[in-house]
This record gives sequence, C-alpha cells and structure tokens, in this order.
Amino acid sequence: MSLDDMLVLVRKRTKVTNDDDWLVRELNDAQDWAWQRIYVTNPDIQLTFGTTGTLAADATSLDLSTAVSSTIWGLKTFWFKGAADTTYVPAVLKDENDPAFLALDVLTPAQIIQPVIVALTNFNVLRFANNIISGTQWQADWIGEPPALSLNTNAANTSFPRVSHMAVVARAIAVIYDSIDDTRAQEWFNLSTARLSSAIHALKRRQFLTKSSTKPYPSRSGGLGFRPHP
Repeated sequence: MSLDDMLVLVRKRTKVTNDDDWLVRELNDAQDWAWQRIYVTNPDIQLTFGTTGTLAADATSLDLSTAVSSTIWGLKTFWFKGAADTTYVPAVLKDENDPAFLALDVLTPAQIIQPVIVALTNFNVLRFANNIISGTQWQADWIGEPPALSLNTNAANTSFPRVSHMAVVARAIAVIYDSIDDTRAQEWFNLSTARLSSAIHALKRRQFLTKSSTKPYPSRSGGLGFRPHP
C-alpha cells in the first residue's frame, strides 16, 4: 500500500479533503506507533518495501539511496519494465567480471534487453551491464527501515507491507476523529489495536514458516531475521 492509497482511505473516512499535510503527519505518527510495537515483538524482523521510479536519462547505474528516503539494509529483487513490456521483469544479478556482464558492457546505443543484467555494490548501488535507455521504469524490493511518509520525497513512490498498513490507517483516522471530538474516535482506536495485533501475529507466523533449515545456527527469531533494529 502506497501513501496515495492511505490518503484515499483517510480522506474517505474522515471527509478531510483539503489538508493532506495534516493527514500525512497523522499517518507518520500512526506509523511510528505501529513500528515501535512491531519491533518490540519481532526484534529481528526483516521488512520488505517496494519503490518504483523511471530513468530520467540514459543510465549505466542507479544509486538507490537517492531514490529511497530511508536506510537500506539489502536488496531483495530489482525489476525493469521497458517501453515494449507489459509487466516488470526481474533483473539478473551478476558480478561485474562475469562474462555475461562484460559482453553486454560494450553495447551501444542505450537499450533495454530483458532480462537486464546488473551488479550490486555497497548494498544499494546498481550498475547495469549495458546502458539503459531513458524512460525505462524500474522497481526495487528492498529491506530496511520504514521510510517517513512525505508528499515531497520519494516516499510517495514506496509501498509498505500489507500486514501493517490497515492498522496505521485506522490509527490515523482515530486520532483525527479524536481531535475534532468525533464520537467514532474510540471505535477506530479499538480497530487500530485489533488490526495491529493481527499484523503482529501474521509477522510472527511468517517468521516461523520461513525458518531456514540449511543454516547451521539459525537465528532464534526465524528465517526473516536480518539484523536487530536499533
């Protein structure tokens, strides 16, 4: 669920349609409320976010830190969608010295050849095997800290884990109702707590089901463990 999706729900429920800055502030507060409780119960949780963008010019690389308004711990999958593509196609990760990477490195002019071969360095910098043409759409599924919501940053192009977004939306609606003395506030506070409880249960269940059987010393929290949240 993206920021736009959240705003649509909040506007529809609260009838506040002329103050998106206020709604975003309340959504950020609600997000902090949710993440603090999720990390307490799942300290090693690995949250995956999705960010989309479009290359503004022909490019041989992309620094995700300039496209994602948060701290990236790792990249899960990277996708490209060329002008002739109807869906996103996952890129293939290779070393920069791999023969397949080197073979494409000399190609001109800029073009999109699926699947695109990329090399990842420093967790968040992608180098493309060949020059990618302007206008190509990309999507990054990355692991890291939840980005702050904002109308003026790349957070507007980032989607959030579905297990938690309804709790965040319900909490924001409750606070907005409470600020205008609406009698429905308590109902939405209760709903946000119930939805967060369901989200925490789902995250714990996902950790349990994805425990790795190949690691000699798996983390106690399960296969989704990546690193403790500070």
